[in-house]
Amino acid sequence: MKISELLNRFPEESVNLQPKEISVDSIKEKTMKKIQTSRKPVMSVKRRVFSAIAVAAALVVVLTGVAFATGIIKYDNTHGFYSSFFGGKSTAALTEAYEPGAPGAMYEGQTKFEFPAQERVPVDEEKADELIGDKITPETGTLTGGGYTLTLEANLYDSETGCGLLYLTLENPNGFPGLVTLKNGIMMFDYEKGAEVEVAYNVGGRDYIDAEKSTDTKLYYCISYINPPVENADMHEKEITVGFATIKTDERGVYISGEGHGVLTIPLGGESLESVKTANGAITVTPIGIRIDGAAIGIEMADYIREVSLIYKDGSTYVLTSAVDFMDNTTYGQHSGRAGSTDNSGYYYSTVSTMTFNRLVDTAQVAAVVVEGAEYPIG
Repeated sequence: MKISELLNRFPEESVNLQPKEISVDSIKEKTMKKIQTSRKPVMSVKRRVFSAIAVAAALVVVLTGVAFATGIIKYDNTHGFYSSFFGGKSTAALTEAYEPGAPGAMYEGQTKFEFPAQERVPVDEEKADELIGDKITPETGTLTGGGYTLTLEANLYDSETGCGLLYLTLENPNGFPGLVTLKNGIMMFDYEKGAEVEVAYNVGGRDYIDAEKSTDTKLYYCISYINPPVENADMHEKEITVGFATIKTDERGVYISGEGHGVLTIPLGGESLESVKTANGAITVTPIGIRIDGAAIGIEMADYIREVSLIYKDGSTYVLTSAVDFMDNTTYGQHSGRAGSTDNSGYYYSTVSTMTFNRLVDTAQVAAVVVEGAEYPIG
């Protein structure tokens, strides 16, 4: 779902915004102001609009990250990790409009769901072990509340691009109200149909449920996230926090109240994955993501980067994103600023585009990167 469509689900009384004024930063600011004036505990809503996690100090658990720091402990369920993040079935494009008069619609013709086509390929687990196996850190942490249990499984983080993958499960012996499966096979919670739980985290990201592994009482969550560049000190995070809340919404899916059940914190260390660069270092490709400094290659605004592909040495192509073909083979994308990229007001504007992949990339086999029709050879 596009962020604009997600934000449009919330009427003015929820975030005090008109539907055409879509800004993640202003949403974050106004939502924070609203919840801070309520009697509810402060909720984690940074770059996540519908997050109702109460950050209760007594419930914040800091994970040690021993595996990350020493490299001694290896995650033993790499098969599950690989197949959830890099395997799976391809999905067709899907656009679904609200029915006329539907309670969740704010204006006529509003889109409810909009998913580009996504092509997935089988993962070579032997190659995956070689590329990322020893960088996946096992994480142990559990939160419970409202009949739900959230359990961390593993985390993979690349400090050079800021790309990360967080694997966790959510369980409820009584099942999951409001959990729906769309026509293209994607599973998601629909708050207009009684969904009562929200998983959230403090970094920009996108989560999806592995429909092939999940059952009626246990969901496998795959969170692809991006930590903004370290030079953006006001946005760069030194740790990722994740948790959940049980919530109540009205018939339009608008948040009414929620009860947070704490958060788990994972330090984000300094290790990086093997990478290749091109365009004088402006483009960095790793096995799990890509970072493109648009300003350095003559693209003033990262918003203009809508056509990106990798060309392999065997001549095949991996289309990351294509607005023309309505295809998106990334799992998350984020635009951010870089040092000196400010307008006259002093605020950062987006010049860097970072994306996480829906398949594992062997960087040694990448011959070139194509951005908006311009080809940048590797090496």
